[in-house]
Amino acid sequence: MDRILKKIWDWIVVGEEYRRPEVPAEFAIAAAWLVRIGIIIVVMAVGFGLQLSISSGLLGPSGRVACAMLCGSAFVALGLRNMTKKLALLGQGFIGGGLAMFYFSFFAASMMYGKMPISVAFGCMIGVTAASVVIAVRFNALSVAVLGVVGGYLTPVMIRTSTGNLPALSAYLLLLGLGILAVAIWRQWPLLTWISIFLNTAIFSAAMVKYGTGGTLETVYVMLFFALYSTAFFIYPVFRKIKVTPLEIIPLFLNVLITLGWGWRIMDIGEHPRIFLAYLSLGMAAFYVVHIWVFLFKRNFDRGVLSTFIALTVILIGVALPLLFTGNILSTILALQALAFLWLGGKLESRMFIRGAICLYMVVLARLVIGFVDPHSFAIGTQSVYIQGLKDRVTEFLFPILSIFLAGRCFNRLPPALQHKIGDAGLREADAFRTERWVALAGFYAAFIVYLSLETFTSSKLYALDFVHANITLVWCVFLFHLLLMRKYLSASVAVGLAWFGCILIVAQWLLCGWTGLEFVHFHKLCHHDAFSTATALPRLMSTVLCGAALLAVWRVFKGDDAEEAEAITPIALYTVLALGFLYLTFEAATFCDVYVLGFRRWAVSIVWGCYGLSLLLGGLHFAKKELRMTGLLLFAITIFKIFLVDLEGSSVLFRLIAFALVGVVFLLAAYAYLKKQDTFKRPEQKKE
Repeated sequence: MDRILKKIWDWIVVGEEYRRPEVPAEFAIAAAWLVRIGIIIVVMAVGFGLQLSISSGLLGPSGRVACAMLCGSAFVALGLRNMTKKLALLGQGFIGGGLAMFYFSFFAASMMYGKMPISVAFGCMIGVTAASVVIAVRFNALSVAVLGVVGGYLTPVMIRTSTGNLPALSAYLLLLGLGILAVAIWRQWPLLTWISIFLNTAIFSAAMVKYGTGGTLETVYVMLFFALYSTAFFIYPVFRKIKVTPLEIIPLFLNVLITLGWGWRIMDIGEHPRIFLAYLSLGMAAFYVVHIWVFLFKRNFDRGVLSTFIALTVILIGVALPLLFTGNILSTILALQALAFLWLGGKLESRMFIRGAICLYMVVLARLVIGFVDPHSFAIGTQSVYIQGLKDRVTEFLFPILSIFLAGRCFNRLPPALQHKIGDAGLREADAFRTERWVALAGFYAAFIVYLSLETFTSSKLYALDFVHANITLVWCVFLFHLLLMRKYLSASVAVGLAWFGCILIVAQWLLCGWTGLEFVHFHKLCHHDAFSTATALPRLMSTVLCGAALLAVWRVFKGDDAEEAEAITPIALYTVLALGFLYLTFEAATFCDVYVLGFRRWAVSIVWGCYGLSLLLGGLHFAKKELRMTGLLLFAITIFKIFLVDLEGSSVLFRLIAFALVGVVFLLAAYAYLKKQDTFKRPEQKKE
């Protein structure tokens, strides 16, 4: 690419595609620009001479046109005579000036003086353009080709009718494009092709806006323009077996974008359904699939061109498929294009493509954030509205999120060994994309969790209203389990940090939503706000079991881990599980008794506390954990004080009998457990005796 850019720059500065080393820069620049400025001044002098003849009445309209054509012929003849090695630059200048005079002569004869029919003048200008292209290729004169092409595209602008004829204009532009394609076969002049596609796009777009009807003929011309310029940009390096550069690859993406824009315009003015654009995209994808098949069949191809064709095929299919189902495609288009750029950057070892992909992904992430906070994105309605919205959200959110995941996989792969002789050597260093890879994976997981949480909330509101918060707890716990399974691929500090973050989020969600259901609990009664029922109890049970299972999984995974970071999380995870169980059983028993066993609520809480204390005590004895035993004994003490200070007041004799019997059994079991394990409390010297 540097070689081609240098050739373009040399042509702009010194008038040739390369400056010979023995030629000083001063001479080359001065000679080129003196010729250009001199020719412009001479052409202007001819114009002033014609203006003088008009003001003084020396020549009529026919004489003025004839005089301009004679001057143009003289200039072209003089230029051809001087197309030697030393005077080639001067010869190109004379030929360029003569061609400009020919264009002006035919324009004046038809539009200014009416001495020539418009169709004849149009044909003459086509002839001038064809002659300039032939001369340029014959003498390897890029200046002549540029002037001829610019004049060719300005011809329909200078000579136009009031009614407009879009089919004729399209045919003329196609003819010019075929001339550019012919030049591209023989000369590597990317500047000429760039100028051609720019002017062709500008003129055809303006004509379509003014005269377009959205008919079939316009679609045919759009596809022909697409095929023509797609071929023109890569045909020279493929035929000459030269390595392609980003200068030939980038225009292919631009050409696809221009064609999609034209297709959208035809769809709009022709009132076609959105499926029209899908078929247009599939047609372009088929064009590249044929090229891929031909390249693979010949077994002699450029990997860069083949990779580009594959990337463009993926992009176009990715554009077409969502259009068949929904209209929200912008984020998907950007994400697929970013993924294609990233993949090509790895294949070609080009930082330009990689940085372009990163910029596109930043736009995709911004659109995802805007979509997440938009209340209309996850609006709740009827079942049919939800299904249609789900299709839109899959395109708007899920496809871009999966593209971010694939980007992380691309960053994880080094460039192929066959490309190690070209490209940026810095891209082949170990961990060259370490930061980008982790950022992509973090963005994927964050966006995926947010999307699934919002989607779960929306679907649960419609299909399982009572389990809204429990289902969200399920989603978050699944991600925490996945994180624990992937722990071996992470460093100890990162794994523990993510586990901390996941545990805090899950416990906070359980405490604020899953357990309370966003309703205030009655702490003075130790019961929930809503009356006990299956519809309210089952979601609380599900949320609590999931939350406890997640915390126990964290405790189990990091238990016995030698890493210093894991020492703090294991006991906290275990004690948090015990606290969750205590809160759940206490409030659930009290809420149940408020509905089904009136007056027994306080005694039920005491029984739960006693049983829970017993379980802590048994666990502490079995696992030799003094903290658990002390907590169980403390809970026993609190239960005793509660029974005698709170529960006895105003309760019936039957409830007192049942409660005292059960609590007494609990205390006796605790004593039995202590006696059974008394050997564990002996000192080492006593055990030896």
